[in-house]
Amino acid sequence: VLNCFYEQIIVPFFANLTGPKAEQVDANGRTQLHWAVACQQSPEVISSLVQSGIDVNHEADFEAYNEAEKITALTMAIFDVNLPLVETLLD
Repeated sequence: VLNCFYEQIIVPFFANLTGPKAEQVDANGRTQLHWAVACQQSPEVISSLVQSGIDVNHEADFEAYNEAEKITALTMAIFDVNLPLVETLLD
């Protein structure tokens, strides 16, 4: 279900935004990298997004993880205990 949501909703949403991928965010400041981690995409997808210039330290609101503070994609991967994604984001 998460993969379907990512492929059919998130990818087209960000594809329709203008400007450099590194600056593209949704209404809550979330990057495609945030969504890729939330949707448990593969390390290859995560690596591709990082290589496109998206800042792994970009902070955004993501209520599903933390209601009080902004959160990075790395913190999300840590909360999910997704070690392959944590390793990819740290490389």
